[in-house]
Order: sequence, then C-alpha cells, then structure tokens
Amino acid sequence: MLPLSLLNAAQGLPLMLELKSRETINGYMLACDTFMNLTLRDVVCTSADGKEFKKMDEMFVRGTGIRYVRVPENLLDQIVDERAVKREERRRKAGQ
Repeated sequence: MLPLSLLNAAQGLPLMLELKSRETINGYMLACDTFMNLTLRDVVCTSADGKEFKKMDEMFVRGTGIRYVRVPENLLDQIVDERAVKREERRRKAGQ
C-alpha cells in the first residue's frame, strides 16, 4: 500500500506525527498533497522533552520534516477490506 493512499484515506481522522526534531503533533488531518505536506486542525504540539505544549486551531506540516505518522489502527483494516472487495469485483467482471 502506498503511503499517500493511506494518508488520503485518513482525511478527517486523528493523526499523531513525530517530526525529525522529535516534537510530536496530534491533530485531525484536513489535507495531504503528493509531497506528504499535511494540514491539520485542532492541533496539540508537544516539545521534544515533553515539557511544553502548544494548542493551535490549524497547522501546516512540511512532509520533509516528518519522521513518522501514526494513523488509527482500524484504518489499515478498512483499506485492506476495501481493496479486497474491489479486487473481487474486478474478477467477477473479467469472468463474465
């Protein structure tokens, strides 16, 4: 599965990002582009040492600064199930 497909499916869902600077960002994803730049809303940023917190209404995160992204666990299962359904539909159409 491509990372961009996963991120596009995560629109509107809560995400947790860790940046290369070790800061963490929690928020709901509004948009993602082909460079993995993300726009988040209802954001809480935590400093690398965990001592400082900042709350923001909206934030833009550049993809080159992201170390990893955590998406809801059920999202992966949902995408795998959707792909299996689409694959089965293609097989049925090819067999007709």
